[in-house]
Amino acid sequence: MYSHFIATKVRDKVRDEVTIESSWSDDDHEEEEDIEESVESHGGGKQYLAEPMTDSIESATFRLEGGAAEFTMGTTDKELVEADGNLDFGNLSLKSMSGSGSNEVVLAMKGKGNWKLKEHTHNDVAIRLNPKPVWDLDMQVGAGKVDFDLTPFNVQKVRLKTGAAEMELKLGDKADLADVDVNAGLASIKIMVPEGVGCRITTNGALTDKKFNGFVRDGNEYETSNYNSAAKKINIKFNGGIAEWEVERY
Repeated sequence: MYSHFIATKVRDKVRDEVTIESSWSDDDHEEEEDIEESVESHGGGKQYLAEPMTDSIESATFRLEGGAAEFTMGTTDKELVEADGNLDFGNLSLKSMSGSGSNEVVLAMKGKGNWKLKEHTHNDVAIRLNPKPVWDLDMQVGAGKVDFDLTPFNVQKVRLKTGAAEMELKLGDKADLADVDVNAGLASIKIMVPEGVGCRITTNGALTDKKFNGFVRDGNEYETSNYNSAAKKINIKFNGGIAEWEVERY
């Protein structure tokens, strides 16, 4: 009963933060503006950015520094990273650093001023990664929605830090060992893992609603029955305050 109350409060609060009053500012001295006024003076519109792929890239790190937006993930076979933005406000930037066969690409969403998202507004960002390199993902999302299907990629590390957000990650089985580290404030997070992969979950957070069906609990740890015998493993660590966490096997 108590966990259901927490989950309901988390979903309601996240929904409020994401769709009604999500905001961020690069300059605390800017006056708050209505969304209609900020479109022209603070970016917005359709934006496309890309980082080229080369044969020498064997591994890569993708960093997302996101504002108030809805983010999705897909694939590209032409570039290393592509991003399409359809924005009511803000601007996307893409920068990279490379060396020794590895690249680090940073996609950031920036803008000046504060905005209140209304239900008739949208900030949509479609991200596409090349499935050839081995990937590390480092994602920071303030208030927004994330829906990432990572099954096409060999992802070894996922670091996720979020405030008030709704997030859904679908992990694949291309990596022998994948580590997922989630640090959430007020969030609703769902992670899907393959049935054939052994999975261990470690949690640290008092006011949480946890749904880990198919896992056996041992203190703050939860394991699938095949964790020790599985050839491939996923380790998930949850750290947070008031949050709704779900891990589902598919």
